[in-house]
Amino acid sequence: RALDEVVAHHFAARLQAGNVWVNCYGMTELLARFFNCPAGRYHVPPSIILLMLDKSGRELLNRTAGVVEGRAGFVDLAATGRWGGIISGDRLKVDFSPCPCGRKSASVIEVARYKDLPEGDDKLSCAGQIDTYIRGVVGGDWQS
Repeated sequence: RALDEVVAHHFAARLQAGNVWVNCYGMTELLARFFNCPAGRYHVPPSIILLMLDKSGRELLNRTAGVVEGRAGFVDLAATGRWGGIISGDRLKVDFSPCPCGRKSASVIEVARYKDLPEGDDKLSCAGQIDTYIRGVVGGDWQS
């Protein structure tokens, strides 16, 4: 089968004037995209480890099955020129059970930006995050 047929079938693409349009979730910090399936969900690609966190980004909420809602953290295994970990400003609702489309990977059901929600007070910033997490793991001031 031609590539555009595969994309259209598996990722619910629209073919328009010879172009392939694909609905997906992603961000510039991640090398892979989460493509939309026929069930309307976004599947976690194999090169991404999805870490569901509480709103503060400190507690891991991951499960092996069922629905989890929280702050999205990622480890991008394809990133080779930099640290591939990121804690985003996105609130995701993720189902870790098999998808109605038949895929067994975790799927994103809903996406929202914390800053756009009614509580809208997202104070998490990327400045110093790695420093903070390394200090927590290594202990003390690791730069001295």
